[in-house]
Amino acid sequence: MNVYTDGNERKKLWDELSKEVDSSRLVVVHLTIGDEGFGFNIRGGVDHPHVGCDPGIFITTVRADSVAGRDGRLEPGDRILALNATNLKCVTHDEAVNEFRKAEETVSLLVEKNAEAYLSSNEVPSSPEVTMMDGPARLEPDQEEPPNAVISTLKHFYNSNLGALSIGLAVGSLAVYVALRIYKATK
Repeated sequence: MNVYTDGNERKKLWDELSKEVDSSRLVVVHLTIGDEGFGFNIRGGVDHPHVGCDPGIFITTVRADSVAGRDGRLEPGDRILALNATNLKCVTHDEAVNEFRKAEETVSLLVEKNAEAYLSSNEVPSSPEVTMMDGPARLEPDQEEPPNAVISTLKHFYNSNLGALSIGLAVGSLAVYVALRIYKATK
């Protein structure tokens, strides 16, 4: 996590973060903490991505009767890029929460407006491995699919006795669960 200590360093951080986002979607919000905090909830982080695999910190709710609600500029779906001189772009959820908890009475936020909708419309991959630039690879009829170590391992496992036993246990557990649900529903 990059934490900058003086105003000049904060400006450098904010300038750096601003290069990656269309300036029409950026807003700076200054808030003074109220009796019940700032009045919004966040979700996301590198450990719990909120939109696809994007590690950003997103606002999920804003209470109308709060400091942020009365200010009116923060909305669900906005992404907080920086809190004062702290880069929130690639932090864990807990790190972001701790930065808000230890913040001074007044904070400055660099916010990307409607980031969730923007990222969703631009099809953010659901995992870091899934990135399709030109669509999925297409095989010619005479080509075989290249070997995949994970698929090969799974095929080998399911063809073994242990794999058959695992499938049998899973199917049996599902059958018992369904039977119990039907039994309880008919009581």
